Amino acid sequence: MQAVVEIGKGRRPRLGAVAVLGLRVLPVVAATEIAANLGIFLGLIALIVPGVVLILRWAVAAQAAALENEGWQDALTSSRRLTAGRYRHVLGLLLFTLALGIGANFGARELPLGSTSGIGSVTVGIAVFTFIASLSALTLALLYFELRERSRQRA
Repeated sequence: MQAVVEIGKGRRPRLGAVAVLGLRVLPVVAATEIAANLGIFLGLIALIVPGVVLILRWAVAAQAAALENEGWQDALTSSRRLTAGRYRHVLGLLLFTLALGIGANFGARELPLGSTSGIGSVTVGIAVFTFIASLSALTLALLYFELRERSRQRA
């Protein structure tokens, strides 16, 4: 997220500076993710629908925590505010990202690598997981910036 902000400001991100900024907000991001995932889990247990609503509502909570530096509760509130009225958009983007991840995962499994515990399959598994995680993180970062811009236009 910090690197994307630097690029948005027209600057070239430096690894050291981005890492320091990321480590500085890591406790708030971790607390936000724990609170959001606990709420989503409880919502899914309750009747599934509340959990899905919370997934949509808190889709960009970690990004809000990383950039707004106002605490985990404020990050959840900010995510709720940004996603309000945009649930179909957020759902579509999350489903698209999920479909890409599932497709990449199944595609990697079809490669003729021998056993599932061999060095080749483990290496491909790590590469696919890293690709999926990076794609998800970038997608949610772009979603956050898009929702924030749309929120500014409404105000």
